[in-house]
Amino acid sequence: MTNERTVWRISLGGFLVFWVLGLLLGAFLMQKNYEQQRQTIAALATEKANSMQNLLDGIMQRTYLLARLSIDDATGEVVSFQRVAESLKQDAAMLSLQLAPGGTVQYSLPPHPHPRSHINLFERPERREEALRARNSRKITFSGPLQLTQGYPGFIVRRPIYRRWNPQEFWGFSIVVFSLKDFLGYINIASLHQAEMVFSLYRQDASGQKSLIDGVPPENISFPVSAQVELPQCALTLSLMPAGGWSFGARITAVVVVSLLAALMLTALLRAWFTLAQQKRSLENLVDLDPLTNLRNRRSLHSSIERRCLA
Repeated sequence: MTNERTVWRISLGGFLVFWVLGLLLGAFLMQKNYEQQRQTIAALATEKANSMQNLLDGIMQRTYLLARLSIDDATGEVVSFQRVAESLKQDAAMLSLQLAPGGTVQYSLPPHPHPRSHINLFERPERREEALRARNSRKITFSGPLQLTQGYPGFIVRRPIYRRWNPQEFWGFSIVVFSLKDFLGYINIASLHQAEMVFSLYRQDASGQKSLIDGVPPENISFPVSAQVELPQCALTLSLMPAGGWSFGARITAVVVVSLLAALMLTALLRAWFTLAQQKRSLENLVDLDPLTNLRNRRSLHSSIERRCLA
């Protein structure tokens, strides 16, 4: 009875030790796997952010070149808009390049369908806020996504222009318009679906207000991996997570179950080894001890004498 109780105590202690060790090892491996998965997704998000940055840097550079090359510094007159706009539009997929003296769009490539219906940005409610922000801050603004006059969603980049010889005099805006479809196509947003990612691409202005560009609302992304593109007065953020989620529950369940099974197997091996050791000891006792007196018999005595002689 005592031996059986000892076996059970050792088995129970071994089981608890094996299970705790299994849980610790499983938790470590789960954490490493989670970190590797986040690193892989972070690399993907960074790649898309770099594509956005390259595209937007080129567009903002074109607003500067359009103003610098189309406007006469001395008189403030537009002298070569058509030629300059055509040369700039050849290098990037943009819907429209525009100049807006005083805030009114008067020059456009391609031309506006109604040339005489000039658009005053300060008088249109949906354009006024961004136009005022660009003029007052003297910084580029990035607006969108919004419904363009072309009939589909897109973005508008406005650069405020001030006269070089009189920095206090506001001349107007140089503007680049591009579509949402072209923007998403340039960064190959469809590859995120192929990579089985859930994503949220949104714009956040200086006040913290978020405008969804594509994907799901940002609050639907749990534990997001994000990459950001900083722009004047706003930022674009791409947040990603696996389509099936991070599967914390499934991972924890797997760790518990696998560690439990491993602990049971190791405990069974430990119990078997200990039982065999006890059985071996019992057999040795049967051979070396007299069953009536429980003293060492003649065979055991002869073995002991031989060992001493050999020593």
